[in-house]
Amino acid sequence: MTLPNFLLDTGLRSLKRMMGIPDDALGILDKEIDISILTAAEWAELEDQGKEVDLGDIRFLPDGTLGYKDSRILLYIFQPSQNPRWGITFPKYHVLNCETIKKMWKNNRKDRYVVATKSNGEFTLRFNAGTEWKEETHRLDVCRYCLFQLDHQNYSTQKSDVRSKIVADFTPKDFFNLYPKKHNFDSVPVHSDINPPPKNDYPVDWSERSRRAKEVCGWKCQSSGCGRILKGEDARYLHVHHRNGQKNDCRPSNLMVLCLEHHAEQFQHAHMKNSDYWTFVQRFKAK
Repeated sequence: MTLPNFLLDTGLRSLKRMMGIPDDALGILDKEIDISILTAAEWAELEDQGKEVDLGDIRFLPDGTLGYKDSRILLYIFQPSQNPRWGITFPKYHVLNCETIKKMWKNNRKDRYVVATKSNGEFTLRFNAGTEWKEETHRLDVCRYCLFQLDHQNYSTQKSDVRSKIVADFTPKDFFNLYPKKHNFDSVPVHSDINPPPKNDYPVDWSERSRRAKEVCGWKCQSSGCGRILKGEDARYLHVHHRNGQKNDCRPSNLMVLCLEHHAEQFQHAHMKNSDYWTFVQRFKAK
């Protein structure tokens, strides 16, 4: 008796993908797989007005995107801030686990968000209309931190007016064209012992890349609340940091211009707190 090759069965392969299991997975899996899938009703709600979910169920996927059950999703604040003097502050929608999302999650402010998958950039918002609440649909802009991380149309290196146009033209459809809504939660490793990652070292033209990154941001530290401008003789205190720790990854979205003080505060960078660091801090502590 010849047993069928189940690896080639199209029905089984389709089911495994829906469950988030890689096609080539065999035997007992050594980790838990979230097999939850969105129902038709949930899909309709996500595509229409968004859905309030237990935000503890949101997954931060290895590629930086946001996941809920078996879909990549968008996040936005359902009820905008309203001030009698300044009016309504319209929120941005998020496509990635950007600086804002990390900060909101860290400070336990995540309950303000709802999940959506709609692609046209129009979102349902809830407003306080005096004695009652009302819901309206408005076009929202994408979060600029997300766009910087995504580096859509080289956003990170563009001038201010070009960046504003990129933001105005961007829709979630552009994002979902790059990152399809349906996905597997368990990513296949990019590297192995027979396909190791490239040497983690600066490229030969690092000096030029570093200088260009500093010029683009006006020789200013990009750490939130800093803004120190370090030019001329002080330029030696202005560094270019690799966000993911990979010196060979010099995509603009992975680079961040930082003064010595804030560079030393980055993860695994405490070794930079040498004599130059303390000289810098003492000299610029009031700036």
